[in-house]
Formats: sequence, structure tokens, C-alpha cells
Amino acid sequence: MSDDETFRKQVAEMTAKETALNDEIMAMAKAKLGAAFKEIKPILDGVRDVEGYLRQPIRVAWVLKEPYDGLDAFGRPCGGGGRLFTQDTQEKFVNDVAGSSTARNLAYVMYGSLNDLHWNDIPSAARDPMVAETVKQVAWLNVSKLPGYTSTRHDVLRTAYAMTWRPYVLRQLALYGPDVIVFAKTFWVMNTDFADAQEVPKHTNNRVRYLRHGDQVLLDTQHPSIKGADYVNALIDAIRAAAVDLGKPLS
Repeated sequence: MSDDETFRKQVAEMTAKETALNDEIMAMAKAKLGAAFKEIKPILDGVRDVEGYLRQPIRVAWVLKEPYDGLDAFGRPCGGGGRLFTQDTQEKFVNDVAGSSTARNLAYVMYGSLNDLHWNDIPSAARDPMVAETVKQVAWLNVSKLPGYTSTRHDVLRTAYAMTWRPYVLRQLALYGPDVIVFAKTFWVMNTDFADAQEVPKHTNNRVRYLRHGDQVLLDTQHPSIKGADYVNALIDAIRAAAVDLGKPLS
């Protein structure tokens, strides 16, 4: 089998497994929520561009809290049922990334990491589609898959993960096999799942806590929603250090 055929097989296998896992997530939610499933459904996450993800020199997963889709007439979270960043046109996708502080800062971190650039030299996500495109080429995972409020209560999130979403998030991480996992203010939710991870002091600073977990690097950091240059630059440096640490140095 040629290298191209092997790669196409990897893409097809990951895509099929992702689809099957997402079908499981939706079926579980339907059974658990009952009649409420008409009003609120999971928002499916994962990798939007499997081929692009598998071609990355270093594969990165971001673990965030929960999605948001809106509130009903009683002020309760509602909506869902689709996938993150599923857009009819590339222009709409770029506009959505540029318009979301979370997605935009994530894109800046990834684009800067891959191109050895820092905040002042990274093109605007609104003007350069290649910056936004990096969002499709990471594994974007939420600890809870159901739409929530614009701010998250820690006790609610911890319970949702422990009681419902833990096996699915862990299976996603096993499927995507990331080299680096960026915990965006979520490591505290999953720290017992990585109890044997060891901090590497020389790469840890006041922005990013750097840990080794077997052949993976874990980055414990803040949520990207309102962070700026210092946050983005610190994560770029951490991801590039991780690439060297793992023997996969970036350009």
C-alpha cells in the first residue's frame, strides 16, 4: 500500500469512528433528556478537517468548557443539534471565527505556533482566511456537550463531566491522539484522569503550566475568550517547546 493510500485509509477510519461516536453521543442525550431533547441537544465537537488535522506536524487538542447557543423564553439554555463551525460558506466560517474572541485567540495561537510568529506579526483572522482555517485543524472538545449559559458554574460543569460526558471526552482524546492538549481553564475538571502527569518547571510560567503525560504534553492555562498578546504568545512558546520536547520540532 502506498503512503497516499495509507493516509487516505487513516482519514477514512478516523472520520468513520468520529461519526459513530457522535451518533452515540446524540443517542445517549436523547435517551437521557427525554422530552427535553426537543428543546436542547448536544453541539457536536471534534475535528472539522480530519485530513488537515492528520497532516499537522504536531496535533493539538483544545479542551474547553461548554458551548452556547441561546436561551429560551424562561432564560434556560436551548438549541444545539448541529456541529461547531459548520458553515455554508468559507466567508461565513471566517467571519464567525473572527467574531468570536475564543475562536479568534485559539486561531492566533495555532497560526503563530505553526509559523513561528507572535502576536504583533500574526495576520488578522478577519483578513487572512488561513488564520481562521487553523480552527478546523485542531481537535476542539468541550467538557460538556450541551449548550450552557454564557458563564459556567464550576460545580455544574464538574457534575456534568463526571456524571455524563467523561467517557465520551476520553474516547475523543483516544481517537484523535493529540500530541498536545491545551486545557483552557478545564484541567481542574479532568486532573484525576491525568493523575500521573508531571510538571516541567522550566517550561511553566504564570500563564501556562506545562506537564508531561507519557508521550503527550498537557498545557494548563486560562480560557482564551478575553485574553490578548501575553496569553497568545505564552501558548505559542509552550506549543513550540512541546514540539521540540516530543521530537517533532516546528519550522
